[in-house]
Amino acid sequence: MRVYVLWALVAAAVLYARRNPFGPLCLLIILSAFMQRRDFPHELLGITGLNPWNILLVAIILAWVAQWRQTRWRDRIPRRAVAAIVVFVLMIGVAYARAVLDSDNPVANLGYRGGLVSYTATFLVNPLRFLVVAFLVFEMCYTRRRLRIVVMSLCACTMLYSYMVIKAIPLGSLLFSSETAVLMYRHRVDRDVGLMAIDMSMLLGGMTWAMSVFAFFVPLRAWQRTLLILSIGLPATAMALCQSRGSWVGFLGTGVVLGLSRWRLLLWAMPAVALVAAAAMPSMSTRLLTGVGVTGVSGSSENDLHKISAGRWTEIWPAALRQIQKGPVLGFGVDSFDRTGARRELQGTASYTLHPHNAYLRTILDSGFIGLLIVLTVYGGIAFLTFNLFRHSSDPLERAIGGMGLAPVTMLLVCAFGAQSFYPTQSTLLYWCIWALALRAGKPPFVNMRRSGSARACHAEVHNVPEVA
Repeated sequence: MRVYVLWALVAAAVLYARRNPFGPLCLLIILSAFMQRRDFPHELLGITGLNPWNILLVAIILAWVAQWRQTRWRDRIPRRAVAAIVVFVLMIGVAYARAVLDSDNPVANLGYRGGLVSYTATFLVNPLRFLVVAFLVFEMCYTRRRLRIVVMSLCACTMLYSYMVIKAIPLGSLLFSSETAVLMYRHRVDRDVGLMAIDMSMLLGGMTWAMSVFAFFVPLRAWQRTLLILSIGLPATAMALCQSRGSWVGFLGTGVVLGLSRWRLLLWAMPAVALVAAAAMPSMSTRLLTGVGVTGVSGSSENDLHKISAGRWTEIWPAALRQIQKGPVLGFGVDSFDRTGARRELQGTASYTLHPHNAYLRTILDSGFIGLLIVLTVYGGIAFLTFNLFRHSSDPLERAIGGMGLAPVTMLLVCAFGAQSFYPTQSTLLYWCIWALALRAGKPPFVNMRRSGSARACHAEVHNVPEVA
């Protein structure tokens, strides 16, 4: 029954997109929370990829193209941003092509990856379609009202993710003190929601800070602010349930960056909140102290580096570094850790994995240090843009959008040391939408909208039509 309701909702949105694609775009963002669930339709008529989410995305793109051709409105993205994104996309395309054309490891024969079609969808189509969604957000959010609506859609998607995590993992697990019991439910996130627990935790951590910034920096009515502040507890709780140490470190690091940038109150409040959380949730202390003070063979207490790093420091990263030495400049193409000797070194060990659990090493393996330079340029530019908005903007909404964008990019850059990927993924889709809003803030007609205060006047100016009284 839920599937039929989903198809009916998507069909209605597809029809409405011809009139105004903005509403269906917000629905697309919200539906992204379900796109990897087992009960979400992943194909239609036996065609892989022909699912409700992709169908709605194509309908929105076609509707936007039709409106763009009629109005001839071109609010250009800054040239430096365009250049960085184009080079970033080319890097993704080249890395994919090198993997497909690798004669030693033909992708078509990789049965565990589903063959060439599945490989293309995973490593080329998916990153590009998430970038397209962010581009559409930039193009359609030309008024302050639309920007607020997109923010509410992002918050709604975050709440859905949080609800599914809390439904999958019992809240009582936060009270466990046994390491085995603490990790007992993590697999349910992947099984029931579709994202790995470590990816889900990073997503929820960044969005918790983004929602907090919006709640405290944007002028809202008292009941709206109260409701939003109370709702922040849901993604924060869900993040704790995922039991990801890297995300907790990223969460604290993001708070420090926001505090040093502008929000000084955080620097005073965070130590107290951390102590209360550690006391109220014993599982956090157990998880953070994994491998610390382990009884060794001699009976003395010592630190187990393998358990502390989950094999990263002792096996996974050394294998990745040895492979990087063979091609440090250009790398080996996408998914190189899995296709090269790095993975084969780990076969038969407890650290066996398909990726290096470090986004920086993964980028170097795929595209070399040249690719890492491109990635750091893109994300460094995002950090610079959002920091400037959050730190220096005098407009409350622009300032809030800057803080909302600074939180996710900090969260990702910190969590990238322990896992994640710098390629656009489902776990960073909400992040890219926020960064698109940050790029939009301060640009006309958004600036004109701030000064005039008239949405109708702004719409008339954008589309070159007379304003109707």
